[in-house]
Amino acid sequence: MTGTGAPEEGRHLQQVTAVNGFAFGVVGADIHVFGSGQPLYLLANWRSEEPADPDWLRELPSRMLNARRLVVPFVGREGDLIRLGEWRDTGPRLAVRWLHGPGGQGKTRLATEFAARSAAAGWKVVAAFHGPDADWIRESTQDLSLTGHTGLLVVVDYADRWQLAALTWLLKNNLLHRTGVTTRVLMVARTANAWPAIRGILDTYQAGTSGHVLAPLDGEAGDAGPATPDERTEMFEAARDSFARVYGRPSARLFPPPDSLSGADFGLTLAVHMAALVAVDCHGSGGRPPEDMGRLTAYLLNREQLHWARLYGDGAPDSPALRPFRTPPEAMNRLVFIAGLTGALPRAGGLAVLGRLETPVAAQAMEDHAFCYPPSDAALALEPLYPDRLTEDFLALTLPGHQADHPHQAWAPGTVSTLMARTGEGAEPPAWTPRGLTFLADAAARWPHLAAYLNEILLRDPALATAGGNAALTSLASVPGIDVSLFMAMHPFFPYPAPDLAPGIADVMRRLGDHVLAHTEEDATRADFHEELCVRLSAAGRHEEALESAQASVALRRPLADRDRRRYAHALHALGTALWALGRYPEALEQADEAVRLRRQLADDGSPRSAHDLAHALDNQGTLLSQVASHTEALKVRIKARDVWRRQVRKHSRAGETEHLEAMQAGLAQSLAHLSGTQLHLGRHEPALATAEEGVTLFEQLLPDPLPEDGTVPYLLPPYQQAVSALGTALLASGRTQQARAAFRQAVAMAERLVEVNPQAYEPRLLDDLSSLGVVCSMTGRHEEALETLELALTRFVRLARTNPVLHEADLARVLVHLTETYAREKGPQAALAAAEQAVDIYRRLTAGHPRVYEPAFAQALYLRGVNLARLSRHMDAVDSLSDAVAVQRRLADTTPQAHEARLAEFLAALTEVRRAADSPAHEVVRD
Repeated sequence: MTGTGAPEEGRHLQQVTAVNGFAFGVVGADIHVFGSGQPLYLLANWRSEEPADPDWLRELPSRMLNARRLVVPFVGREGDLIRLGEWRDTGPRLAVRWLHGPGGQGKTRLATEFAARSAAAGWKVVAAFHGPDADWIRESTQDLSLTGHTGLLVVVDYADRWQLAALTWLLKNNLLHRTGVTTRVLMVARTANAWPAIRGILDTYQAGTSGHVLAPLDGEAGDAGPATPDERTEMFEAARDSFARVYGRPSARLFPPPDSLSGADFGLTLAVHMAALVAVDCHGSGGRPPEDMGRLTAYLLNREQLHWARLYGDGAPDSPALRPFRTPPEAMNRLVFIAGLTGALPRAGGLAVLGRLETPVAAQAMEDHAFCYPPSDAALALEPLYPDRLTEDFLALTLPGHQADHPHQAWAPGTVSTLMARTGEGAEPPAWTPRGLTFLADAAARWPHLAAYLNEILLRDPALATAGGNAALTSLASVPGIDVSLFMAMHPFFPYPAPDLAPGIADVMRRLGDHVLAHTEEDATRADFHEELCVRLSAAGRHEEALESAQASVALRRPLADRDRRRYAHALHALGTALWALGRYPEALEQADEAVRLRRQLADDGSPRSAHDLAHALDNQGTLLSQVASHTEALKVRIKARDVWRRQVRKHSRAGETEHLEAMQAGLAQSLAHLSGTQLHLGRHEPALATAEEGVTLFEQLLPDPLPEDGTVPYLLPPYQQAVSALGTALLASGRTQQARAAFRQAVAMAERLVEVNPQAYEPRLLDDLSSLGVVCSMTGRHEEALETLELALTRFVRLARTNPVLHEADLARVLVHLTETYAREKGPQAALAAAEQAVDIYRRLTAGHPRVYEPAFAQALYLRGVNLARLSRHMDAVDSLSDAVAVQRRLADTTPQAHEARLAEFLAALTEVRRAADSPAHEVVRD
């Protein structure tokens, strides 16, 4: 469900009804759910926790470490707060920042302090919760209206654990896109691995984006600069004094920081707070506090267990049945371990888990656990121990295999094995798989013995790794003790394409590659692995690394080509694709030419596979020929590709062979879209339109109607989107502007859907279609829409061109050319001239290196610059620019008259008119 537009501020009518379930409503924003009814995320007003009862806090010292309890006032990090404040108060209307640092670094505390200061400054502050984690929103309705607020700040904690689709829908929420409302989104995460994909999505909204690394406390420089030498002591003293007030022990304030505070273990805010808490807690008992992190952790966990024992035994009748708290400490230990892996669950789900683990008196045990660890919502159970890092350590210390001074539990291996397994053959992975795997893998960085448990869990069911999500894959890839046989077992379960998992899969493949390539002498095996690694790295946007793998694959395959020409051709294809992704078109064409030669020889066997490979190779060769402006040669190759596809479609249709028919039909449809573009380049407008229409019709027969609405992307959607875009271009060239506008709108809508799942791959395609849509809007009198659309494309191509000028500078120049006429109409000739000047500068550079590719666009930019100089009465400069345009266009018309003669005539007419104006008496007066 999505909202239908901006609500009227100040007046709201809402009715929320639930039948056999829970209802949640918001005022002034959207709620997004899928068919199952579960929300992808929930939004709630930011609220500070009410001050907790000191007696309750003292029962379990770990409660005081929970950042949301706000026991310790915020100290330090002023540099980070200043930078966050500057980000909030300056910049574009919509901006998103990715705040990241290791667990325990103080991210949540910093975000909480920033949220509080923002609220005090008049900002509306909203918290966003991932659907599976949206468990502490108590009110069923949230008023998110913005009336009377300075701006909007949305805080997204654990952003790196969100599903990409959920974050995508959050960024679409109407609340974030109110005209004139300054909006900031702060995403908090442990790593920056997911940030590039999110940043790509944000370009759709012209949002400002920035990263913010939270500097460690050991003086290493971060975004806000290095920590001061006294920062740890200041944090320790503030935390110690706060804890002393809770304990009612003012004398504890005299307890000095430990000598080890300057050590590497105390580079985290959480570590400093743990040292202060233990110092105060020990002060009451007369003990000496431990100094190293391992013993501090063990101390706090021992205090947890002491609390369980006291609840079970203090003031209790002899009969367990009469005790209000009936769960023995040993059983509570297991419940806390279970909750650490599962996280909070609905009560029915919690009972089901305890029943599966054969927990005695499960309902009573769950109530007793809730007494120790109250859930944020009464409908939930099994609230985990906080903070997360303490949970990770508890899991590690409970499982056998460590040497720390803390007892392990014999039941723990069996419990983790059962919890992290499916309930039966063919069953779905447990809902807590992402949390369980991520917590175990992150803890394994400090507790190496956990690698053995991860090996056991995942070797039994390797598919769980992908069910764990991108964050789990990335964490697993970083664990040194993971057996390489596990990565090998996971490998067959990696889907492709897999946008949500691409970064994590690339990390695992890189780790696996280190072993495979170091321990494999067989060149063919090494080449195969390099080729797949190239594909995976490319899908993750790591194009430079992908090229290295592709080059290695070809180098290994070349000496083996006589024995296996098919695999050599595959390797050449991968290398050509990698070079193409980096804008190195001439080099890519060399590889494509060789791949076509080999695949043409292989096609003699008459097999569907060989025909399929040859047609693909021809299509790729045609694409690269077009990229280097060899359009006549490209046309010949495109026609050959189309004919191969068409013969195969007819062959399989006549024979009733359905196994390969759909693939051949899809290949034909895509080939037709490519052919249409080449025909247009050569001025063959009507044949191009007929070709494009045939391709779109064929795709529409293959795709489901309507397209699925659950966020999934049919594998044929990318080529179908490309075919619709080609149709729009052909319609525009044929003068059918209204139909062209409809086609480009459809292409843009599909491209936006593709960008949601893989921004790095599809964002340039979206921007191309936005630019084309802007041109059509201008031609059909929709000038405001044209300006808005083209400026959106311009803003995003500016960023892409800065990141990769080789690949995107020409795209930027093309949008500038499109904007020139719109600027002339909407902003005046001075703005139009500025856009044309920028386009001329870019195309002049590009033409110097690749004249055949860029001369047509260079001539158009020169022409537009001349026209706008004339509009500003700079006639002599206009004559020079138009003369240059005519010279370039004449060379083009000499080689391809059908494509370029009409434009040459247009340029000559403009030059004649401007020369006449330049020679007029009025101009002579101005010139004098």
